[in-house]
Parts: sequence; C-alpha cells; structure tokens
Amino acid sequence: MYSFWRQSTSPKVPVIRTFEDLRQHKNWVCYDRDGDGLSSVTRQWEDGTDPQAWDTYENAHQYFRDHYPSALIGVGFMLTPEFGVTLMEVHDCLDDGMLNPVAKELVEQFDTSYIEIINHKTGLRIWVQDLLHEPISFEDEEEREEYLAEHPARLVKVSNDEWGKY
Repeated sequence: MYSFWRQSTSPKVPVIRTFEDLRQHKNWVCYDRDGDGLSSVTRQWEDGTDPQAWDTYENAHQYFRDHYPSALIGVGFMLTPEFGVTLMEVHDCLDDGMLNPVAKELVEQFDTSYIEIINHKTGLRIWVQDLLHEPISFEDEEEREEYLAEHPARLVKVSNDEWGKY
C-alpha cells in the first residue's frame, strides 16, 4: 500500500516543504522511460555519483522540453543524504481527488511536509524530514565519504503536482 525510502541526515538539513524549496537546489536531471537520469550539463547518463553533472531546475526543464518526447519523459531531483529526507509513497489512495482514510491520516500527520500527487493522480509522495529515522553519525570525514560513495543520490521523478495547491 505504501513504501518508504530512507536517507541519512546531516547537521545542515535544507527545508523541503514546497516544490519551490526543491526547485532552488542544483540537483536536477532529466530521465527517460526506464527511469535513467540524463544530465543536461554533460549530456551523459547520470548514476547519481557526480553532483557536477546536476543542473538547475530551469536548465534541466529546458533540456527536457527540447528533447521530449524523443528520449526524455520528465525532470527529476537527485536526492542526497544531506537532505535528510524519507520518501513515503502511498499508492492507490486517491479516487477523483478524494483521499482514502490511510492517506488522509498521513497527510494530516505530515502537513508541514512537501506532498505531491503521483501515479496518474492516484497516489501521493510525502517528503518527510527527520521524523522516521535516526541520523547516521560518522567517526570522521573519511567514513562519511565512504558511505556517500556507496550510497549515491537517488533519482526522484518529481511530479510538480503539489497536494493541496489547487
């Protein structure tokens, strides 16, 4: 019914409560039908390990518009541990804009989180910060770098269809 994807936190967690909060970060790539990321900076496929290949929302979105529908189907956000976000996806919870009881409870509980409509307007994705897990602490910078190398950014296909905006 719903799934979680957890990410560790850092001491300086950016606040994500709206699409505009996401938009201000240079963490954007385009993606294809298979969900693979394509950098609008390097024009190379992106695996989440090179932040230099990520772009502004405006640039990524323009690159997407220039290449849609030939190869690309959307613009996504490269979510990194520094954001300290747990993504909660609730599937098949919307019917004609009405929430089922579980989704309604989650929306009320996480009302300060960024919530977007997904899955052809039948589901929600909730960007929860610092609520569902304990932060991961590191002994030193080397240990942190090793962890980040093993846990690169995750491409999140952002819908830009914010719950409650309309």
